[in-house]
Amino acid sequence: MQSEKTKRKKRVAVVAALFIILGTAYGILVSVLHFGIPCIFYEIIGLKCSGCGITSGIVCLMHFDFYGALRNNAFIFLIIPYILTVFIHTSLEYIRTGKYRLSTG
Repeated sequence: MQSEKTKRKKRVAVVAALFIILGTAYGILVSVLHFGIPCIFYEIIGLKCSGCGITSGIVCLMHFDFYGALRNNAFIFLIIPYILTVFIHTSLEYIRTGKYRLSTG
């Protein structure tokens, strides 16, 4: 029988794989069909919000176009490492303890 830690490791691996697969599929959909989630703020106000260009920037990163990603939205160079750090920290905590809360309080 598998230990509880092994089961939790497999769950984390499945969640990570799903995020990678779905993110890649969405990136391909945006690249090929030029279809993305529209920014409601931009549609209503006409000004770009802080999230505008993230999808285009990630698509540029998928093609290793770092300058294009920077041009679309430089924030992705901060948010992607942050999200990865939070995911890794939360995953390790879940594997160790079985709890997956983001807060420690």
